[in-house]
Amino acid sequence: MKVEAEAHSAENIQRAKALGYEDGRGMYQGKPLVPGSGAGQGDFSLLKDRLIWHQGYSPEVATKIAAKAKWMTMK
Repeated sequence: MKVEAEAHSAENIQRAKALGYEDGRGMYQGKPLVPGSGAGQGDFSLLKDRLIWHQGYSPEVATKIAAKAKWMTMK
């Protein structure tokens, strides 16, 4: 939960916005968290890590689920 809070901290929100992402909701692994994630953004990594650490999925399964979620949001 500490990682999640840090990713969405006020400081990281400002960093994302400073990089030009108006809808930035924070930073994760040096990448901005932006709704409707595109290439180079951290939403995919954050979702994958949530599935591994909070839900107990293996890294392979978590990657498949996160990829499916990303694909579904791109439609």
